[in-house]
Amino acid sequence: MHVVAAKPLFLTKELVPSDALENEREILKSQFLAEASGKPQMAIEKMVEGRLRKYFENAVFMDQKFIMNDTMNVKAVLDNLSKEVGSSVRVVDFLGMEVREGIARQETDRSETVAQVA
Repeated sequence: MHVVAAKPLFLTKELVPSDALENEREILKSQFLAEASGKPQMAIEKMVEGRLRKYFENAVFMDQKFIMNDTMNVKAVLDNLSKEVGSSVRVVDFLGMEVREGIARQETDRSETVAQVA
């Protein structure tokens, strides 16, 4: 249910490809340089890192706020559940599917299908 609602892109921070991370970092840096003319480079770097943390909170499953309790992230919920049941509870992967309207369904005549198979 959480995956459907929050639409994470990655399971953990470690699984975020380095090229995607660098691309996001460069985009943020160029935005801050355009907005914050005259600010020191160190301040811009801190702003970029803060925005990257926000990016991880949105894009990484384990860092997302849990939809049933938004005071905790998914990792904290799993840690609490592990303690509660006395065993390790882990998410090793997820799959999100989206169904949309407007996809044309191909109609075939059943007798033609049987004739093609025979």
